[in-house]
Amino acid sequence: MVVYIGVLSADVPPPTIPPTSAVECIQVGGLRFNASAYYWQDFMPSVPPEGPPFAVVIWVTVTNNGTSTAYDLTAIKATVYFAGTLNPLGTFRLTRIGTGANSTSPGDTIVMEFTNERGVVFSPDLEEGTGLYARVLVTWADSQQVILTTPPSPVHFTY
Repeated sequence: MVVYIGVLSADVPPPTIPPTSAVECIQVGGLRFNASAYYWQDFMPSVPPEGPPFAVVIWVTVTNNGTSTAYDLTAIKATVYFAGTLNPLGTFRLTRIGTGANSTSPGDTIVMEFTNERGVVFSPDLEEGTGLYARVLVTWADSQQVILTTPPSPVHFTY
């Protein structure tokens, strides 16, 4: 079952094979990308009628080894999959956490932090420690894009 949170046209497609614990780096032109994620369900201070909300935080690291500045870097959406499978948990529209650079000059590295929009509660029935990974759609100037895969990591519960 795929759950679409927000208005999304489709999920981010799964990888050919599920990722391992290694961080995957992708080179596009002079830009080097990687991503990691943290997942949790919030059981405190009280659980809403829809159930404990699910949240994800995704960090996207971009290193510019090229000769020109990359502008308007952002993560649009992510599809979260169960570790070791190609089975999706859900697709989430992402929003930037905090402020910071969304461009990188030659020789620079930036780390951007994103989370799922929380306006609608998504409450999957998960066990604490369930392994998940994300496929993240990242875009930048001139409609360029790349799909990043995070290494699997466990769902944490807050009580």
